[in-house]
Parts: sequence; C-alpha cells; structure tokens
Amino acid sequence: MNKIITFLVIASTFLYSPLLFADSNKFYIGGGGSYAIENFDTDTNFDNTWGINAKVGYRAHELLSLEFNFDYLDKFEGDDRFTLSGANVDSDVEVTVYTFMLALKGYQPVYSEKLMFFVVAGGGIIYFDADTKISGAGDSISDSQDEADGCAKIGLGFDFFPIKNFSAGIEGNYTLGFGDADDIRYFNFTLGVAYHF
Repeated sequence: MNKIITFLVIASTFLYSPLLFADSNKFYIGGGGSYAIENFDTDTNFDNTWGINAKVGYRAHELLSLEFNFDYLDKFEGDDRFTLSGANVDSDVEVTVYTFMLALKGYQPVYSEKLMFFVVAGGGIIYFDADTKISGAGDSISDSQDEADGCAKIGLGFDFFPIKNFSAGIEGNYTLGFGDADDIRYFNFTLGVAYHF
C-alpha cells in the first residue's frame, strides 16, 4: 500500500506541475470500460473479465500527451483439479487487479486531426488480490493473498475528436507485472470518452 501512495504522489506532481503554464484544452479527464484477456503465467485456467478505466492527461504537444491511468479489473476466475494423496481436489481462484500508471501517448493524424492514431507506453504499480478456495474429501480451505509491485504496458489505439472539448477512443495494450506480480499478464481493451479543458 505504501508503494501505491508514493506512486500517486509522484504522478500528481508530474500531472499538475505544468498547470500554471497550461493553455486552453491542454488537460483532459475521462473514463470507460475495459475487457481483459488473461495471459497469466500459471497452470490454472482463468476466464477473461470486464473492468473500468479512468484517466487524467496533459497534452504537452499536439503529438504527445502525458497520461495517468487507473484500471480496475474485476475477478479473473480460475479453476483447477488435481489429485492429492489419492483424492480429487478442486481449486477455485478469483484475482482482482488494480493498476496505477503514468503513460506517454504519441499521436499521428489519420487523414485529419480529428482522428488520431497513437502508440502508448507506460509504467507504474499493479496491486492484485487473489482469493483461493481448495475443496475435496468433504473439506475446504480458503486463503487470500494480496501483493503490490511494478508493472508496464505497451499498446496502440485511436482517438476521435468530433468537437473541440470531447474525444472518444479505443486502446488495446499488453500489461504485465514484475516481481511479486510477475504472473499477472493480460491484453486489455478499453473503450472510453474524455473531456478536454
């Protein structure tokens, strides 16, 4: 938890220090929905899941933005069956993921400046909570584990600007954790909107 608080303080400093020098419509805030396709580095089979995304950004240049992202992905559900001392044992796991990342978005106009292709890369902190239930032979055991560590993402997408203060966009990225979160890896697809001010 201390890692998360430290990262949020640093992210706030980067995002809001240019505020005194900002021109009109340099800042934006937005959110959307996500669909994540798991690519966990485990033997357990997990389902994909849905989530939400929130972002605050600063358009430092017409072709470059600095963005702070928050992602919440609700319960990647996994199950496994194995034999222990001759008895069949079922394992059910639910993994909830939170990420806090600073990212750079590099833009390239497509036909016009209303439709912008972008490449995005960023890093920050991933926090996950894994709840496990193991049952067999008429008995069950439950366990909970939560960890925070570093993470990174790389991806691409499109932003569409139908009017001056509004944009809609889609992003696809690959996110992976490091250290204690090394097993947490997934493709994340986000559809969202943003208000520019």
